[in-house]
Formats: sequence, C-alpha cells, structure tokens
Amino acid sequence: MLLAIAWGPLIQIIVVRDVGSKTGEDFYFDGYYFIAPSTTIQTFDDQPEVEDVYIEHIKFLDESLIMVVTSNKNVRVLYTQKFLQGRYEA
Repeated sequence: MLLAIAWGPLIQIIVVRDVGSKTGEDFYFDGYYFIAPSTTIQTFDDQPEVEDVYIEHIKFLDESLIMVVTSNKNVRVLYTQKFLQGRYEA
C-alpha cells in the first residue's frame, strides 16, 4: 500500500508493508518530489511580491498517479515512478 504525505511544497511517498512483519520493517521511504522548489514571484503594482507555494490538496488517481492542487491553484498530475528515490533529508 502506498501513502503520500504532503507538507509545504514536498510530497513523500511511503510504502507500507504488512504491519507486524517478522522483518521489523513495516514501511520504507520510496521517493519524494518538490512541487515548487522555490518561491513564486508575482508583480502587483510594480512591487515584487514573494509568495510561498504549498500543497493544498493531494489525491491518488491510480496506484502511480497523484493529483496535486497548489496554493496558487495550479493542478498537476504526477507519476510517482519519476519521483526522486529515497527519503528526503534537509
């Protein structure tokens, strides 16, 4: 089973295995993706405005497709097999 966790501009995919398995590894971090790796600059009355972009809504459409709605109302459909591999570490 896949679990997608989103916070800020980041999505982390986690694969959940059978809970209580004998190996002791109930889950592992499969991949991650930045929906907006930096900020968006908008111009309003010739004054630059910096707006952080974050994820407002996330939903699986299929086992490898995720629909994402961002704070600036962009809609994206992402293929999870193209995410960066592993766990995100800052």
